[in-house]
Amino acid sequence: MAEWQTRSAQDAVGAIPWRFKSSHPHPLSQMQDADFYWLCGLFEGEGSFMKGPPSCPQYPVLSIASTDEDVIQRVGALLAVAYCPVRKRREHWKQSYCLRLHGRRAVELMLQMRPYMSKRRQEQIDIAVASYEKRRDRGPSKLTDDQVRQIRQLLRDGRNMRDLAIMFRTSYTCINRIKNNHTFTDLV
Repeated sequence: MAEWQTRSAQDAVGAIPWRFKSSHPHPLSQMQDADFYWLCGLFEGEGSFMKGPPSCPQYPVLSIASTDEDVIQRVGALLAVAYCPVRKRREHWKQSYCLRLHGRRAVELMLQMRPYMSKRRQEQIDIAVASYEKRRDRGPSKLTDDQVRQIRQLLRDGRNMRDLAIMFRTSYTCINRIKNNHTFTDLV
């Protein structure tokens, strides 16, 4: 991991060490400095740094919208993210375009941009990153530790995995991974 990734993460949220795998391919590692600074300026003026939606609050979102398709197209190319047109609310309005980056990649970019942002934007980034940190070992999981323990007990009692998925509003795969100790391995 590059020194600036660890340092910017610690500066952003205190002494919490973010350790992302350096083997994970990410367009930011190949981005030129001029492009990165251009992105910082653009997100300072037009971007949004948000914690996740109520359905998944540990999944931060970085988004941007513009009526200039070439600008959004360039951002999409730099971040390897698709953009889409936004439905016009009024017929006489110009067509706008948006793109969103979610989860870990959004957090990485926010932490890298943070030192170059204004105080107000830094506070928004801190709030978004803090929402991801709440479950940093689990990523964007919707299940709490108590729910996982309850699922394990119900599985031992012979409950059907599909019924548990419906009961806990998650997927069958999630319940299966809990059953086979592929996730939440630290919980007993």
